[in-house]
Amino acid sequence: MYGGENITRKLNILLLIILLSISNNSFSIFDGKILYVGGEGEGNYTTIQEAINDAMPGDTIFVYSGVYEENITITKPRLTLIGEDRNATIITGKVSIKGDFTTVRNFTLKGFSIYSSKNVIEQNVVKKFMVLDGIKGVANENLIRNNVLYDIQLGQACYNRIENNTINGCVDIIFDADNNMIYNNTISKRMFIVSAHEKIINNRFIGGGISIGYGEKEDYIHEIVNNTVNGRPLYYFYKKNNITITGEIGDIILVDCENITIENATAGFENYYITNLATLIFCKNITIKNTAFYNFFYAVEVRSSRAKIENCFFKDGRAILLDNADGSIARNNVIKDSGMGIGFHATDYAIVENNYIEGKGKESYRYGLYIGAWYDDDYGNKYNICRNNTIKNFTYGIFIFESSNNFIINNSIESCETGIFIQYLADENEIRENLIANNEKGIVIEKLIAGEYKFYSDNNKIFYNKFIGNTLNAFDNCSNIWCDGCVGNYWDDYNGRDKDGDGIGDLPYTIPGEGNKDYAPLMQPYEIFVKIKKPSRGIYIFERKAIPLPFDFSIIVGKIRAEASAFGVKKIEFYLNNELKHIDDSYPYVWEIKEKGLFTFKIKGYGKEIREDEIKIWII
Repeated sequence: MYGGENITRKLNILLLIILLSISNNSFSIFDGKILYVGGEGEGNYTTIQEAINDAMPGDTIFVYSGVYEENITITKPRLTLIGEDRNATIITGKVSIKGDFTTVRNFTLKGFSIYSSKNVIEQNVVKKFMVLDGIKGVANENLIRNNVLYDIQLGQACYNRIENNTINGCVDIIFDADNNMIYNNTISKRMFIVSAHEKIINNRFIGGGISIGYGEKEDYIHEIVNNTVNGRPLYYFYKKNNITITGEIGDIILVDCENITIENATAGFENYYITNLATLIFCKNITIKNTAFYNFFYAVEVRSSRAKIENCFFKDGRAILLDNADGSIARNNVIKDSGMGIGFHATDYAIVENNYIEGKGKESYRYGLYIGAWYDDDYGNKYNICRNNTIKNFTYGIFIFESSNNFIINNSIESCETGIFIQYLADENEIRENLIANNEKGIVIEKLIAGEYKFYSDNNKIFYNKFIGNTLNAFDNCSNIWCDGCVGNYWDDYNGRDKDGDGIGDLPYTIPGEGNKDYAPLMQPYEIFVKIKKPSRGIYIFERKAIPLPFDFSIIVGKIRAEASAFGVKKIEFYLNNELKHIDDSYPYVWEIKEKGLFTFKIKGYGKEIREDEIKIWII
């Protein structure tokens, strides 16, 4: 009786194998014999690997339900490995496929490593990960379908077809894994692409989207259509122009596009984390405005010149990355619960202004503004302007690293561990008119020591700032300039005097570190301050002060370039004997005096109030 039941079971299994072979268009089972693993039949193998070792190309190996504690390597071509029940036929290790035309079906297992081509992997549950790997041109034309998978990584694997799978993780298409077809899958996280000519069609992303790596323009030629993220459209535009996008957005990637506007839109989800919500690559004149972004790694990643991000709302994550984004503008945005408000990398001449940027707290490596190279490259940032921003509640309010000639103007930086941190060859930045208040440290300029090497950040100019309520106002162990030659900063712990009543302390303020000084500390946290910087008391010979004088009079031989020290003003007017001669509405406020004679030289600054300063001058 037992033998009859066993024969019946094997006949049913044979019928199952035939049906599967026909339905899946695989090669005929009659190319070889059937080997059995497990079960109670006579001659059945104990381990799957033993059966594989004895099999010949064209054979089928049927594995009865059970737990098989082994790692499996298939080196022979044209083998078919079939489990009785994918939920009950369990391989605790990995399957490594090195022979072509292999079929693996109906198992639960830990993972795959595939180093060959034209294999069929279907109807499996892969518990940890799935890898298509190997040398370029080797792991190609594999079919992976109808599986439940946890992560897929394609490394140098091309022309593979991945379809109708449930992928409870990520899909990484990397290392020149070109021309793959990703079709009709449900993907619970994100897809990361560093390759070219992929077809990504009709996929449903849940809580994820698509992230694009770096490359040349031709590396971004993909067919990405009819995909969604949590039911919202996933847009991928290549070489499209003059389009306006509104409404709900799941994800958006623009490559080599021009004159695209994203406005009055919503991107991101309160309950799902998306890697990137908007990625702009090699584009021109892209505008994002009046759009809300939620729960992201980077909300907007700009790898394009002259982009504009205006009047947007960002919550939870890193809001804006300007990466090779020369001339871009981010203004009037509200950024809350941020890990990094706005970052700069390899970007020049950008403007970041009038933004409200609030972090999650003084946790490690959280930045309001990050202006720096990555630690593994030398691509710093130059000539960027960051002004009129409010920055609160970060580890570093502003972090400047290996970036020079940037302008940090009239920002409010409060409640951070360090208000402004400058390190590693970050030279000649200008930091003025900022409120730096209630931080543990106001400004830190620190040399970086790496073994026997020391890297300094020198010749930064820090003046007209207000340091109020910081535990430590400043530290500087490099060589920097803490006044403009006439006016310095306000320090709430300065205890010097002002005998002449000009609003500037008579003694310098010493910066902890290595002896840097503010030689003209302000006595009060003035909202507006106006003072003649040049000519001051003394005798000038062709622009250079030769001899100081003890009273308010200046003797000038030759022409002179007048300069005003001023902050909190919209413009400075220059007068000779009450006759208006020149108006300057931007710092530095200068005018070249060419007249000869005896004059009262006066300047007027217009801000919330009008302030003025004057001196008698004799130009010879």
